[in-house]
Amino acid sequence: MSNMQAIIWFFPIVFIIHDFEEIIFIQSWINKNRYYLSEKFPKLSKKFISSFR
Repeated sequence: MSNMQAIIWFFPIVFIIHDFEEIIFIQSWINKNRYYLSEKFPKLSKKFISSFR
């Protein structure tokens, strides 16, 4: 495999790992930032944040 092929395969793999990390930690992030989110986005927070309890 050439270096270019390795680089081409590297980016999607890193992107998938990054997405899994976001999926795993989003609930704790929302719980920590619940007050800020409800102040900043009141309408959205009523629909979205309530599902993360």
